[in-house]
Amino acid sequence: ILISLLLCTACPIAAKELWAWRAEATMFGLELLAAVAATVAALGALSTAISRTSPVFAMRVVGFTMIAICLLTQGLSEWRWFSALGFFALLVCLAVRNRDTLHWASVSGRFAELPPHVVGTQALLDRLRVALAVLLWRLTVVAVQPLVNGVLPTGVRVYACETPVPEL
Repeated sequence: ILISLLLCTACPIAAKELWAWRAEATMFGLELLAAVAATVAALGALSTAISRTSPVFAMRVVGFTMIAICLLTQGLSEWRWFSALGFFALLVCLAVRNRDTLHWASVSGRFAELPPHVVGTQALLDRLRVALAVLLWRLTVVAVQPLVNGVLPTGVRVYACETPVPEL
């Protein structure tokens, strides 16, 4: 450290190179930390899936985790958007099949015989749909509210709740 400080004070070019190296080392450390965290999360999800669900569901968890990590770290550049589209189509197909399984089990009176991961998957999909609906609501209705209020006469206002509340 002492040598690097002496180089920085003696030569501005060396100082610039040293700071560039430190920035690269810091970025590498952050990327390594993210990779380790993603690996630990994937292994945790896999161990939970293996111990409580079927082997098919465990492999789906691994695949979903891998594509989620890839999309979060690399984005939708190049042809990754096509993979994301295929992943979304797969999720829709699996959701429809899961809902059909739940409907068949409730009609035939065998709902209690369903594996827990089938019901849990449907609960997760329902939460995801609600989160997407709230996001869409906030992006459209709440964002348009100031525009509508700007057009209306003075004294008249429009209010949209930030969270949609269904009829209970």
